[in-house]
Amino acid sequence: MYDLYKKSCENDSKTPLSSFVFRNIFNTPFNLHFHRPQTDTCHRCDKFKIDLESQSITEEERNTLLREKELHQRKAQAAHDMQKQDVSDCANDPTKREDIPPIHHHFYTSLRTHPEAVDLLENPDPDEDEESSD
Repeated sequence: MYDLYKKSCENDSKTPLSSFVFRNIFNTPFNLHFHRPQTDTCHRCDKFKIDLESQSITEEERNTLLREKELHQRKAQAAHDMQKQDVSDCANDPTKREDIPPIHHHFYTSLRTHPEAVDLLENPDPDEDEESSD
C-alpha cells in the first residue's frame, strides 16, 4: 500500500511521507483494515435489503417483500442443506461414488455458484427471467 502511495506522490510531483508516518496515519486515526468479506450474499438478498430499506414503499409492499425474502432464504437454506447432505453421503458411503464418471473437471468449470443455484430453483428457465425483465 505504501508503494502505491509513493508512486502516486511521484506522479503528482509531491514528496511522500515516510513509511512510519504513513503507517501511523493509516492505522491510528482511520484504523483501516483489508480483509476478505466474511459472508457473501446473493444478488436477490441484496435487492431485498435495498428494497426494504427504501422509504418510498408502502406497508403492504414491505410485508410482501418480507414474505418473499423469507421464502427465498428458506429455499437457499434447503439447497445448502441438500448440498451438505450429498457431500456427507458421498464421503461416508463409497458405493455412492462408484458410478460417478471421471468428469469432475467439467463440473469445476461449469458448476453454478450457490446464488445462481437458488435462482434456478425459483426460475428453472433462465431465458424466461430475461424476457420478463424486458
